[in-house]
Amino acid sequence: MWIWLAFIGKESYNKLEIKIDKGDIMVKVKLDILAALDGSWDIIRKNKGVLGILLLLNLTLSIANNFLVVIPDYDSATVPAFSMDMIKMQVQTLFFLFLFFMINNMVLLIVKHDKNETDYHFSELPWPAFVKVFVGIGAIILLILAMIIPNIIIGVLIAALGPVGIVFFIAYMIAIVYIMFCMSFIVESVVFEDVGPIMAIKNSFKLVSHNFFRLLLFYLVTGGVIMVIAFSTMNLDLVRYLIMPIQSALGIFTTIISGLIYSQCLVKKDVQVEIFSEID
Repeated sequence: MWIWLAFIGKESYNKLEIKIDKGDIMVKVKLDILAALDGSWDIIRKNKGVLGILLLLNLTLSIANNFLVVIPDYDSATVPAFSMDMIKMQVQTLFFLFLFFMINNMVLLIVKHDKNETDYHFSELPWPAFVKVFVGIGAIILLILAMIIPNIIIGVLIAALGPVGIVFFIAYMIAIVYIMFCMSFIVESVVFEDVGPIMAIKNSFKLVSHNFFRLLLFYLVTGGVIMVIAFSTMNLDLVRYLIMPIQSALGIFTTIISGLIYSQCLVKKDVQVEIFSEID
């Protein structure tokens, strides 16, 4: 290949090297989560006004979701599965998930502007955040479709092999958990690189699979804190409402950190491309 490169000239050589490194750069990146934690405070300080608005929106949605979906859901066991009340509850749940998804994208866009050192106005955030929700949903749909055939195969194995099939089922569930965890940066890839669902899945898998244990520890700690707060106050109405601002703030803070984590691989991409563009 190197002999062939010598004949095609400097410009083509540079382009090929850049293309190779863009494809493999996430394999080489080792993330510095502590640097992301440190950088998050700087982003909060510089964007405290806009982030404050998003925090209030997030908190308002959390309270509304609690009144319209969570509390009525306590009695959902007595509601027929296909009744209008159940359908209404599911629609409301999806609606709130969409809005939370949108706020998450707006926070990531703020991180993106900060890393790119570009100015922005709050009014510029909602529309791209809205569009990127559908790209993220597209990636989720692709993952669901990709699991249909494996699910059928595992079901057949369990039915045919009996107890032995349970072993395949356990191994399959472990693989599913691993794959789902590797998909945890799909949204960041969509927001930061403006890619489609398939490329977002590939980028997320590369990044997480080569930084698995450090990311696992990070999400176990942050997710554990949020879940402990949520479950410990589930049946205490007054305390739950007092804790909601903390949960909302932790959610936004975690999103900022995840955006900074993903941006590290982009910085290394840019450095790599710049180096190869200066070859001879």
